Amino acid sequence: MGDVGDFWRDVKTDWKQRSKDKKWANIQNGEQALTGMKIPFEKKSLHHYVVGNKIDYWPSTGKYIVRKNNKSGRGLKNMVREFKNIEALEAL
Repeated sequence: MGDVGDFWRDVKTDWKQRSKDKKWANIQNGEQALTGMKIPFEKKSLHHYVVGNKIDYWPSTGKYIVRKNNKSGRGLKNMVREFKNIEALEAL
């Protein structure tokens, strides 16, 4: 293969490794963050958590889905904000 082909093959393998590393870091950081904020969650598997029996959360990608209305989003901070909003509405 030519120089350009070799370059992109190397870049692709590097991107894949970075993606794997990032997903693993997200899993570790997500669990630590939820535990630190004292937010109840249940680990269904390494890649799937149920937060407060209200939200399905996948820490490797940051995706979450609210069970009540199927609202989805991304990011740990957004998921925590959504969880706190649900808790506040239920307290009324």
